[in-house]
Amino acid sequence: MKIHSLSLNKPLLTASAAVAIAWASQAPAHECTGTLDPSGTKANDTLVIAVGCVSNTPYPPSYIYVSVQDFTASGNNSLISAQVFDYYGGRKMLNTTDTTPGTGSGSPAVQLYGQLVAGVQAYFLSVNKTAAGRKEFQLTYHCKDTQNNHILTYRTYFQSQPANNFNCQSD
Repeated sequence: MKIHSLSLNKPLLTASAAVAIAWASQAPAHECTGTLDPSGTKANDTLVIAVGCVSNTPYPPSYIYVSVQDFTASGNNSLISAQVFDYYGGRKMLNTTDTTPGTGSGSPAVQLYGQLVAGVQAYFLSVNKTAAGRKEFQLTYHCKDTQNNHILTYRTYFQSQPANNFNCQSD
């Protein structure tokens, strides 16, 4: 089987990301809570958001911190994971999985150091699960500068399945 790569128009994607981030809400840190697969019958519910990191300190943006916590008591075989993708860097993505659902411990945190373009780092974050079954979760993400200070975090939804089943708030 031959695998084909998809080449996207970088200026068009950059403009799209800039518009999305311009319309996004802003706060120093974010947590999104929600339920994947409320009916317990689908394995493919997802949340995808775009996040922009802009420094309000003398230091440039450096990285985004991401973790996910599964509040659902164990009982189904589904695990919940979060992925973070560096939009500008294009070839960097990290994954983290809460392997102990319902325990309050959450996934190990991951830090992705993104490429800086015009003073902004842009990322896509997603949350998914491995099998059918209702999953209540919290996605936590923080933008940091080169001195580990919290910096401005902008976000917008790109995909929410099922729609309106997630709530993102600032700390």
